[in-house]
Amino acid sequence: MPFYQKALERLWLGDQGVVIYSLAFAFNLASNWVLYGNVYSWMANIPSSLYEAADLDGAGKKLVNSSM
Repeated sequence: MPFYQKALERLWLGDQGVVIYSLAFAFNLASNWVLYGNVYSWMANIPSSLYEAADLDGAGKKLVNSSM
């Protein structure tokens, strides 16, 4: 018997002790994908001139402490 057999046999929406957690997990997973899709679409619409300006300003460069 595989280790996940009990998980497959469980009534995820029929057991009162588990139903709230299974629904919360499903809704959280679904809402996260919508959020990730929105963030990706916002990031894809950033003009390349802003990337060039940030590069000229030195944004994103790490500072190295040379006094050690």
